[in-house]
Amino acid sequence: MAVKNTNRDNHVFPLWLKADSFTVVDDAEDIVLPVDTSLLIFNMDGNGNNACTLPDGTIPGQIMTMWTLAADGTNYATVTITTPANADFDSITLNAANETASFIWNGEAWAIFAFSGATPA
Repeated sequence: MAVKNTNRDNHVFPLWLKADSFTVVDDAEDIVLPVDTSLLIFNMDGNGNNACTLPDGTIPGQIMTMWTLAADGTNYATVTITTPANADFDSITLNAANETASFIWNGEAWAIFAFSGATPA
């Protein structure tokens, strides 16, 4: 039987940062995404593949949600996660309108906890 973890230091509570969203436009080649917000909006409507990097978070529990306002199979964003919780999921591609991905910073790495339509790899 597993031992119950009652040590509060090992728990992370979700935190939505009180800040304006940040919009990534379709000419955002090699952009480092800000981590002082919890909502990134991608407007990829006409400039091919846009490479972005998600750096380490700043506060354990920080939520980061990515949402595509506009994208299609030839105009899309690929986000590389600097420190992923699982090395098998160190990037995510948003290549259609209304795709989403949400991550939580556990103090050491980003863990993906939800996505819809987006492609983790």
